Amino acid sequence: MRHLIKKRKFNNIIVFFFLILFNACYLIPCELDSGLIRLNKKQNDDFFIGEYYVESFIGNSYNLNTENTYIKVSNQLIEIYNIPSRVFNFNLNREINAKANWKQVPFKENLFLSVDLIFEKQDSLENYGTSWEVYKKNGKPVILIKVGDPDECSAIRFIKK
Repeated sequence: MRHLIKKRKFNNIIVFFFLILFNACYLIPCELDSGLIRLNKKQNDDFFIGEYYVESFIGNSYNLNTENTYIKVSNQLIEIYNIPSRVFNFNLNREINAKANWKQVPFKENLFLSVDLIFEKQDSLENYGTSWEVYKKNGKPVILIKVGDPDECSAIRFIKK
């Protein structure tokens, strides 16, 4: 009987451990979208066209220089200039440039920009498909690019000039 009780306690501890482990990323909310208004339906494409600068970098895990980083959005084309390669999880330790076709994709309660990044030939990087969440602040679009592992709660936010 005593052996059965010890075994049951051990099983409960194991189950508790795995529950904590698998839910760890939900224990501390990141609040990457703090102060932003969620967009949940397609906007007129003209809403996005323009130049964007770094509004903020959120997270302590990376020391990224974004002083000269900006994005230009035109009809179905995004051009990214001087973005730290770590934003895309590349260990090049330098800034890179990229171009991408883009389109709006509403999914559940969020609006995303689906992008197919093409890097400059000298970077020797593979093309990279991803999606970025889009919000609004003071009537202007904000592009939120998450950086690294989601548990690190790091992102770079671009706002239209």
